[in-house]
Amino acid sequence: MKTSSYDSELHEIEREIERLLNDEVFERSPVMARLLTYLFEMTERGMHIKSFTIATDALGKAGDETSDADTYARVAVARLRRVLAKYYAARPGQDSIQIDEGSYRVKLVRTPEYERSDIAEDDNSLAAATPRLWSLIANGFWIWALAVALLAAAAAYVFFGAEEAAEDWTTSDFPRLAIDFRQEVASPDQNNQSQSEYRSYLTGVLSDYIGIRLLAEDGGEADFSLYLAVNEEQSNGFVQARLVDEGSGQVVWSERVPVTSDNDAQSAMKFIVTTIASPGGVITSLNRGRGLSTRSPYGCWLRFTEGLQTFNTIGDEELSRCASDWHAQSPGNSIAAFLYGWTLVNEAALTAKPGEREPLLSEALRTANRAVALHPQEASLHVLQLRAHVLLGNRDLARQAAELALTSAPDNRVIVGITGTLLTSSGNPEGERILRELESEEGAALPWEHAGHFVAAMMQDDIAGANEHMVHLEQFAQGQPLLLLFKAAAASRSGDVEEARSAIEQLRGNPRMVGGDIDALIEGLSMAPNVKTRVKAWLAFSIPEVLSTNRGEEQSFSR
Repeated sequence: MKTSSYDSELHEIEREIERLLNDEVFERSPVMARLLTYLFEMTERGMHIKSFTIATDALGKAGDETSDADTYARVAVARLRRVLAKYYAARPGQDSIQIDEGSYRVKLVRTPEYERSDIAEDDNSLAAATPRLWSLIANGFWIWALAVALLAAAAAYVFFGAEEAAEDWTTSDFPRLAIDFRQEVASPDQNNQSQSEYRSYLTGVLSDYIGIRLLAEDGGEADFSLYLAVNEEQSNGFVQARLVDEGSGQVVWSERVPVTSDNDAQSAMKFIVTTIASPGGVITSLNRGRGLSTRSPYGCWLRFTEGLQTFNTIGDEELSRCASDWHAQSPGNSIAAFLYGWTLVNEAALTAKPGEREPLLSEALRTANRAVALHPQEASLHVLQLRAHVLLGNRDLARQAAELALTSAPDNRVIVGITGTLLTSSGNPEGERILRELESEEGAALPWEHAGHFVAAMMQDDIAGANEHMVHLEQFAQGQPLLLLFKAAAASRSGDVEEARSAIEQLRGNPRMVGGDIDALIEGLSMAPNVKTRVKAWLAFSIPEVLSTNRGEEQSFSR
């Protein structure tokens, strides 16, 4: 039974919502106004609110779109929370409307009396206080005023003069993407059911990628918009995709992707998402070119994507700093945990001393395991576990982590490619099969896929195949010890002694090498023992003098 105090609180909430709905921020966004009204009505009726009912009842999502209804609703409610937070941030000291994290219920959060603003004092109160003010000044209050002024000046200097003061690791600044299906080039008989299937699959693939915040329909305030038109002619079907940078209004990417079957439709959506949302995709590349600071979540993520594309995350002190700072302030954030754990594994791979390696890997695994408990479906965390287990030589645990990563994000080419490469490096033939399947998909192979293919070819003593993939890796080899090692091994096995020795000299001069010890570098690789043995055998084929422990290494190249 509802109490009178409960009814009174509901009445206060209703009055506050009326004020909100009359504000321009909600007048400009009827979707947010409708959502807030619906949530209050359900709260008032004492109804249990679910994501699905929000999507269908409040936001008008069709009942046959259940596959992404939950995501659709959560995105919309998250945006409503941001709108409310921004509204009350401009009105300090005022009681505020908030949406409960667990139940979606609307509640009124009261501001303590001591935090309320005194701005509303009337003129009479101010006039009455004036004589006392002059009395305080006459009695030395100016000393305190001067002290307050100095403190304010110091605070202003810290805020505006020190870059660290601008860091905010608890607020997401990742770009927002809106999806808009249009009819302009669609065939006349195309129906809403078809568009629903395309949208459902597209949003499902996008949700597997880190680095993009997907907005609900009519969500507004997008940084980028993806416009798609589908033509389903049986013999000449296609999807026309255009990506628009809303800040400049420019089309930053456009492509027409053929579609003649259901499988083609799914492949087309995967290709579009990989092209625009992967670490080397259009959105990430465009934003990396804008020189954003690493002192925010998205800036730190961009730093990682740049290193991932060029095999340069190992030894990146700036990445390690921002990942550590972000994780320290937001330990529950899955991306922060992934980046922090990744940099710990980097440090372990770089450190030649075995006694220092294991504690780093153990901390990386603890970080990953804690994050997986909170985010069990986050594929990147399973990739982190996989990478650490490979380096520790835990083949069974590595295989389990790989299975979880692939199950969590089967359509994310980045996750699948890195998983396949790590499995190949760990001596698991399943990795090569995964990489072979990726070759049949639309679009060029991503950089780390070539590294996996190189290892697979090397294990088969396929010199031509290894050199073919080395062509794609060579552009990154200059600053990357692993790729310089691969380059030297391939040249040595091909009999190009001069090229092999040149790569070894570059490798020994690389600042990431510990003491120029090639044997120590190989032993520290995230690879199975038989893969390391093969690397040594290829090096010893033409330049045996570079290895201190491989004199007389058996050069048998049977798999």
